[in-house]
Amino acid sequence: MSLTTNQVGKVKISPIRLLDENGVQEIWNHLCERCKEHCNTFVHLVSGREQQHVLTDLEIHDMGDEINKKDLLDLLIVEKGQAAKIMIEDIPIVEPRDQIYDRYLIQELLKDVPRDYYERFDFSDVQQVILEDRRIRMNAWVGKIVQKQLDRFTNPKLLNQRVPEKERQNLKGPHFTLRRTQPLTYLYKKESITAKQPRFEPTLADKKKLEPTEERIALSKKIQRNTHHIVGIDDLNKVKDYPISLSLIRDYNEGRHGGWNNYATISGNRVESFVKTQKFMKNRDEGL
Repeated sequence: MSLTTNQVGKVKISPIRLLDENGVQEIWNHLCERCKEHCNTFVHLVSGREQQHVLTDLEIHDMGDEINKKDLLDLLIVEKGQAAKIMIEDIPIVEPRDQIYDRYLIQELLKDVPRDYYERFDFSDVQQVILEDRRIRMNAWVGKIVQKQLDRFTNPKLLNQRVPEKERQNLKGPHFTLRRTQPLTYLYKKESITAKQPRFEPTLADKKKLEPTEERIALSKKIQRNTHHIVGIDDLNKVKDYPISLSLIRDYNEGRHGGWNNYATISGNRVESFVKTQKFMKNRDEGL
């Protein structure tokens, strides 16, 4: 970039490419699925003159703290008056852990937002829902500080009684609001499974002493449910040491059961007659 003394005008800043797309396309086939997803969702927040500055994580975090501090101060002034300016200096600007949303709660928050044919949201609709939910969460945050119940906070969009209920549910209108007073983290709590005692149905194995007949039944159930040993048809002699062996034999002729002959084991034929084993192929070639 060069400047001349005889020409006065606005300095034009050259655009900065945040992502070298040509370079990514050259190595695209060598990337894993996680890297491809990262490239597809690649985005940066930009600011400054001609949007030439890329915001860092620290700058975004500081901006979030400033917004939270300002909103907290506005709500505390309503509750405590001018004393709120002194309180805000001693309050740690850290979002309560019990008000942070996870993926499941975000899906619950946006489940009623309309989408287009390609399952995309309208930005203004999502913004309306997020801002209303933020108002509820900020009330809950201030309620913790001043020890005030959430149902005692006033919703400013409900003060005008002339607004019909249909307008308050219209995302496109200026009167849209959420009537709940608690954050989603208070309404949807995951059940803890560590405190529950599992209750299984009593079985024969729970008895201290089994009769001989019950012992054979319990052994048969354990073998069929908890153990398995899969071998080829030529290695059936390997399972003779087991008390119970189950054989699955397939008929290679096409049938109405998808190629399986459900009556192969009771037809009275030998195994080699309907399963192409090595022994059967050898006997067939020798004419036996």
